[in-house]
Amino acid sequence: SITERMRIDSSGKIGIGTTTIGNKLQVHEASSNASFVGFSNDTTGSSSSDGLIVGVDSDENGVLYHYENKAIRFATNNSERMRIDSGGRLLLGTTSYKSNLNASADSSGQIAQFIHAGDNINGCLSVFAYSGSTVPSTRGAKLQLHRARSSDGSTNTTLSTDDLIGSIEFKGNDGTSFTAAARIDVSVDGGTGTDDMPGRLVFLTSADGSGAPTERMRIDSAGRVGIQGTPTSS
Repeated sequence: SITERMRIDSSGKIGIGTTTIGNKLQVHEASSNASFVGFSNDTTGSSSSDGLIVGVDSDENGVLYHYENKAIRFATNNSERMRIDSGGRLLLGTTSYKSNLNASADSSGQIAQFIHAGDNINGCLSVFAYSGSTVPSTRGAKLQLHRARSSDGSTNTTLSTDDLIGSIEFKGNDGTSFTAAARIDVSVDGGTGTDDMPGRLVFLTSADGSGAPTERMRIDSAGRVGIQGTPTSS
């Protein structure tokens, strides 16, 4: 028996797997709510070796991925601007992940890199806030670093004393790799509880001849300041 596979309606719209065509080209999987279109230079016809896949999954989420563990590249004006590499890392301004970071924790663990061949005016990262005139006017632009003790990416697990919450690290190139010159750490500074997260701020710099920052100053949860030593109640 003959089964309809595709139609072109009177307005020129094309439907594959559907007779109700709302867009210029509409593809629908009859067995589910998922719809996908594949683009590939493979001539074997194997779906497992298809290239770029675009579509909507059964939960109506937009989907864009590559079967063969390749990068997905985004370009404007015939030039690449951004890519998601085969490891799922976001790269902007570069075509390859930079691993010369002089620290095993950084060499493959960065989830995004932004590269610009220019000065800090032409290659900066900005966050803007247009917050209105709310009183008190404390709703400016904000950068937040979050941490929980869980490792699944979703579970709320409380931190404990001395747990590191976040760091800002400054690295300079030594001719071979990027080496740490200074760092700012924020850690838990006491017992935690609901709406209770005591913190301390630690400033570290690398001495001449070293690429490992050491503590120079800290501000503890009580507001006491210690320079090259832990602050005391006195």
